[in-house]
Amino acid sequence: MAVQYAAGKVRPGDTRVSRSIIGCEFTTEFLHETTVGPVAGIQNRVVGQCWIYAITQIGLDPSDPFPSGFWLSDIWGS
Repeated sequence: MAVQYAAGKVRPGDTRVSRSIIGCEFTTEFLHETTVGPVAGIQNRVVGQCWIYAITQIGLDPSDPFPSGFWLSDIWGS
């Protein structure tokens, strides 16, 4: 909804329904415009049901260079 708001495609009162390929459904209602600090935002109401299918915990060794980022090679070629 926020992406559609930023593109000017929705306004307060609009609703959108998202359906998954297995039939799960969520309805989002755009309640009103707001701000988060100096940034424009929106407040929504989301209605639906979901289930937890995984819980993940990521650990990081203090000596790991990962936090500095890394480069991936170009696997598609030129």
